Amino acid sequence: MDVINQEKAFYYKLTVKKRELVGKRPITEGELERLNEEFIVEYTYNANAIEGNTLTLRETDLVLLGLIIDQKPLKDHMEVAGHKEAFDFVRELVKENK
Repeated sequence: MDVINQEKAFYYKLTVKKRELVGKRPITEGELERLNEEFIVEYTYNANAIEGNTLTLRETDLVLLGLIIDQKPLKDHMEVAGHKEAFDFVRELVKENK
């Protein structure tokens, strides 16, 4: 396949993907909120796991909802709460600077 045909094939694939993306817009407020919450849980879990936190992804989610996990260190709970607080603080700073 020559370069021109490769470019045409790439452009066609890109056009199809763009149509798919446009078809999924706009994201509803509910979808946006769910995506934000899912991101926060996963981001908090991964950031804390790197530092040695023993909470699972599901336990991290539950801690963010305000529950306490039995037989897990208080330190782990505090790390989750602190990470969420820091994340929320940065989000507020970004909103203020729009």
